[in-house]
Amino acid sequence: MAATPIKPLMLLAIAFLASVCVSSRSDQENPFIFKSNRFQTLYENENGHIRLLQKFDKRSKIFENLQNYRLLEYKSKPHTLFLPQYTDADFILVVLSGKATLTVLKSNDRNSFNLERGDTIKLPAGTIAYLANRDDNEDLRVLDLAIPVNKPGQLQSFLLSGTQNQPSLLSGFSKNILEAAFNTNYEEIEKVLLEQQEQEPQHRRSLKDRRQEINEENVIVKVSREQIEELSKNAKSSSKKSVSSESGPFNLRSRNPIYSNKFGKFFEITPEKNQQLQDLDIFVNSVDIKEV
Repeated sequence: MAATPIKPLMLLAIAFLASVCVSSRSDQENPFIFKSNRFQTLYENENGHIRLLQKFDKRSKIFENLQNYRLLEYKSKPHTLFLPQYTDADFILVVLSGKATLTVLKSNDRNSFNLERGDTIKLPAGTIAYLANRDDNEDLRVLDLAIPVNKPGQLQSFLLSGTQNQPSLLSGFSKNILEAAFNTNYEEIEKVLLEQQEQEPQHRRSLKDRRQEINEENVIVKVSREQIEELSKNAKSSSKKSVSSESGPFNLRSRNPIYSNKFGKFFEITPEKNQQLQDLDIFVNSVDIKEV
């Protein structure tokens, strides 16, 4: 009997399972469970990492309808910042653990949101955004379900800094907008983000070494408590009473669980209940399982 293709509506439920590390035997037997080694590390340093899961249809033929969907995992230590990125994909962002401040930039506007466990938000393709871990002690862990719009299945992001291996988009903004967006003076933005680099003789540093430095040092950076407080002080929080937000974050636990017993709880938000999910025909769920 031929395997039944998985519909996109079920995708984010599978995405949560993809973040679970299990035994090798379970990984081989269950196509819905992905071991950690099925993630490709895109960036990693002492502050955290960004990892990309292998394509779903590479895991099993039953996922052939999901070949245009990709899953990213972001993890960072307290008081760290993922530098601004522009991505040609629609995103469904879910906070798995920790506390974050998400800032979304537009040409003449900036919106910031304080996010906690269970908070979810859609970021349309072309969004410029950056994410900070605002907690003093706990690591931040976030999942992004990405649906590329220009090249199906191929996720391309642009780090908004003047590096050699990724285009810079910050130069398209005026000084006033940049200062308002980052809440700091332009000279500091140049120093930290635009990275006006001095030319060095080629023999002093190979291209490989330069790329290694960019990948490991300039994507996730340490920031001060004062900078975190400045980022988050005017940020909005998710709605705890409604899941029908049109553009802001909503929380998976804003309603009673669909199922609940002594072993755990199952929460779910369907496209019918949330406009952000309707466009992508995706539902979001979360499972709390107790140890036995």
